[in-house]
Amino acid sequence: MVDDKVIYMKKLLVIEDDDLVREIIIRVMGYLGYQVTSASNGKDGIGLLDDGQPPDVIISDINMPIMDGNEVAEYIRKSSHYKAIPMIAITGDTTYVKKGLFNNVLRKPFKVEHLQYLIESFIQ
Repeated sequence: MVDDKVIYMKKLLVIEDDDLVREIIIRVMGYLGYQVTSASNGKDGIGLLDDGQPPDVIISDINMPIMDGNEVAEYIRKSSHYKAIPMIAITGDTTYVKKGLFNNVLRKPFKVEHLQYLIESFIQ
C-alpha cells in the first residue's frame, strides 16, 4: 500500500557571503529537516526566488558584495509575489539594518538554536 501523504519540507533561502557562516546554517538547518537553498550575494539570492516555490523564510546577511541585504529586502518587500515572506537579517553591526524591512534581526555571532527558534516562530 502506498501512503498518499506528501511531506512538505519547509524551505529556507540563506543569502550570506561568508562561506563558513553560510555552510553552518545550511548544515544545521538541513539536519533539522529544512530544505535550504543558498547564495553568496543578494543578486544571486534574488535569482533563486524564481526557481520554483518561494521559501518559507529568507535569512540574509546585510553587508555583502554586489547587492546587500537591505537591497534584497527592499526588492522583496516591493514584490507582490514575495513581500509576505518573513525575513531575518543576520549582521555583525545592526546599525546598517534599515528599519521596517526585516521581521527580525540576529546579531553575529549567534547561536544556531536562536536562529532555529526565530525560523520556527514564522512557520508554525
